[in-house]
Amino acid sequence: MKPVLRAVLRALGSLFLLLLVVLAVVGIVQNSRSGETAEVETAFSFDLYGENRFTPVGRGLLVTSDAGLTLCDETGKTLIARTAGYAEPFTAYSGSYAAVWSQDSSRVILLSEKGETTELTLPGNGISAKVNGEGWGVFLSRESGSKGVATVVKPDGQAVYRVRLGSSYPVDAALSPGSDSLALLTLRGTGSHVGLYSLSQEEELYG
Repeated sequence: MKPVLRAVLRALGSLFLLLLVVLAVVGIVQNSRSGETAEVETAFSFDLYGENRFTPVGRGLLVTSDAGLTLCDETGKTLIARTAGYAEPFTAYSGSYAAVWSQDSSRVILLSEKGETTELTLPGNGISAKVNGEGWGVFLSRESGSKGVATVVKPDGQAVYRVRLGSSYPVDAALSPGSDSLALLTLRGTGSHVGLYSLSQEEELYG
């Protein structure tokens, strides 16, 4: 091979290697920038508070405390900001829905990741809360004259079903994905009991 041709090929090889290095550096810089941008876009801001509770709601984030609650979407934009206190709040969530329930005043707020809210007040003192993927909630509370009550609430805040317990204490509950049945865990004597209820009739189906 002629020396001139060998030199030309060596120069082209060096240029090609340099091009690869440049492309690699550009790619690293672009990835770094896009990573920084994504981090900024998904940053959440909230008031510092020692008792903050963080709950995922769809792609957003719900922050609750005794001082109030804040819901942000996936870009960090504030959709809901409430300063009214929800003392020692229960927070329940499933998919794109959540519920916050104050143990002191029995105030409940149902919310979705889009910022839609419904507020209601339930009687008695709160025990626990659950929501399903359709935004329905079930709330366990203590009321005078009974061991406890389970109340099922639609996303619009309408209470559609209640189970009043006279011989056992409610511990936990869950709604079916289709919002047509309720499972209720109670303590009875020295053991536990699981009951299944259809929301279309009052009688316990199983237990």
